[in-house]
Amino acid sequence: LRGGELGVYVHSAGFAGSGFHVGVLPAGWFHLAAVGHGGKTTFYINGSPRGIADSQCEEPVRFVGNAPPAFIASTPQPFGVIADCRVFAREVDETEIWGLAHMVPASDRPSMPPDDVVDAHARAVEVAAAAAKLERAADLIGAADVALGPALPATLRAKFNLTSIREALLEVAASTQVAAQR
Repeated sequence: LRGGELGVYVHSAGFAGSGFHVGVLPAGWFHLAAVGHGGKTTFYINGSPRGIADSQCEEPVRFVGNAPPAFIASTPQPFGVIADCRVFAREVDETEIWGLAHMVPASDRPSMPPDDVVDAHARAVEVAAAAAKLERAADLIGAADVALGPALPATLRAKFNLTSIREALLEVAASTQVAAQR
């Protein structure tokens, strides 16, 4: 889990996100399964595939949830409570995942939001992340403009108007967020 996105952390490759953000889920218990096959990891929520990470752990499973900071270079994120955990030394197929997920009566399982709600939430998260990157880039350009000041040769200053570039980045960031809210 990174930034609310399900994914897999493989020591040699780092974090690979699945595209599924848990923030779209209502409060309650969910069955989560992750199956690695063919260099990818598919994540299932309540028996239905919800995201695929372009990486697969082929090492022994050492942590479920978030690894402590001593093992990864980031802050652990809340994962929640795990009521039952099973690790299989074989690939589990979709039929078996569905069966495991539905051992709990439907009345005790929160339902998944419709796919369009899940997709809209994922898109909103992606847009917000992209806008934040544009804003950081604009801040860096502004800081570079101030830091370079008179040291920037006039020919480069004329060619690369850093103030205009910064303003354009901020405008794109703002319009990206407005377009995503429609």
